This record gives sequence, structure tokens and C-alpha cells, in this order.
Amino acid sequence: MENKKKRDWLDWLLKIVIILGIVGTIYFGFSPAKNYMTAKQEEAKIEEVAKKVVENTHDYPDVKEIKKSTNEDVVGWIRVPGTNIDEPILQSTDNEYYLKHSLTKEELDVGSIFLDAKANSNYDNNFNFVFGHNTYIDNKFTQLRKFSDPEFNKANKTFYIFTDKNEKITYKIIGQGLIPPIFPLYTEDNVKLSLDNLTEYQKYLKEFTDITQESIEDIHVDSKIAVLTTCLSYNNSDGRQIVVGLEVSREKY
Repeated sequence: MENKKKRDWLDWLLKIVIILGIVGTIYFGFSPAKNYMTAKQEEAKIEEVAKKVVENTHDYPDVKEIKKSTNEDVVGWIRVPGTNIDEPILQSTDNEYYLKHSLTKEELDVGSIFLDAKANSNYDNNFNFVFGHNTYIDNKFTQLRKFSDPEFNKANKTFYIFTDKNEKITYKIIGQGLIPPIFPLYTEDNVKLSLDNLTEYQKYLKEFTDITQESIEDIHVDSKIAVLTTCLSYNNSDGRQIVVGLEVSREKY
């Protein structure tokens, strides 16, 4: 009798383990698929929003209208020729929210492209960090990796940020490289270039990127630099890949 009770107990335990295994398989199999579908739906929304352009321009996005009709956190639009990067830039009061939220503030594992919370939304800091995930569906900032190819890098030297003031900011790409998670230009609050520290910060860029001496000398105390930043891969945040752009013009449209 005691042996029968023991067998019954083992049978029930085995059934529970099997049920938990089935539930786990369904959950962990369904979750990535759900994330993928949600991310693709977000892409479709961005493509729809991208249709809001300013008339009589070269399809320049109407950031002011996108901000008004979609999300007040929209502070720009980034376009990187040679890649599929062509979507809104958001900004929150911290750098956590848009890591996991979409343009329409829905939870989304691939997040959004967003401006550093410490930066001014008109991109007039000396260093303006713009973040985006390196994703499993080849969107957001995944294609920044192309700039590690010398031939691609040589052929693609410009990107653009459009603002809600109908300004088109043109950036000349002056370097790309890999930085550690702790990087003074980012981890220090609102770095302001001065004659006293200019050489020090130029040294950081020279150490971690392929910037040339000529481009280093183009950086001065009034320079405005956008640093596009992404993880090394979707599940590797040990370092960051950066693409560094120096503002060369700002024009109304």
C-alpha cells in the first residue's frame, strides 16, 4: 500500500513537471514571436508617420506635426543615408523609458531611437548622444555596424537630423569606433568644451575612434557633435559602437 502511494505521488509529480514543461515551451516560444510581431507593427506605424512631410521639400519630415499628432516626446527625426535608419527621435526625463517603449508609448523590447535626457532638444550641446538598440530585426541603430566597413565608411560621410523648428541639421561623419560602457564624454554630465579641456576630450575621440588628425583639428569649443550610439549586439551591452558626426550646417525648410 505504501509503495502504491509512493508511485501515485511520483506519477503526480511527473505530470506536474510535464505540464510546467509544456507551459514553459509555449510561453518562451510565443514570447519572441509576439515581440517580433509587435516590433514589425511598430515599423508599420513609423512608415505611416513618415508620410507627414513638409510640402515643397525633399520629403523632409514634418516633425512639429508628428510631435503634435503622435507623441509630445518627439524631438527630431534622424536620416542616415546608406542605411535603413529613417525615423523619429524621442526624449524622456531619463534614459530608461525609450529603451523599452515605442513611438506610441507601448511596451516594446526593441525600444525607440532617443536623445540623451541630459541634452538640449535643439541639439546645441557640444556632445549630443543619440541612442538606439542593435536589434534582432535589423532596425533602429542596428545598421550603424555598416560604418565599421572601411569602404562603406568612406562612401557614406553624412547624416541628418530634422527638428520640430523645421531645421535640417547636416552632420559630417568624422569617426566611428567602439567605446567601453564607462566613457567620459557620456558619463560626465553635459560636457562643455573649453580651451582648458578641449585637448583632453579630443584625446578621448582619437583613442576610441578612427578619427583623423585633420578632423580632430576641426573640433573647437563651439562645435556641436552628435554621437550615434548602439550596443555591440542585441544581447551584448559590454561596449558600444558609435558614429560621430560634426554639425556643418543648420538650415530652415
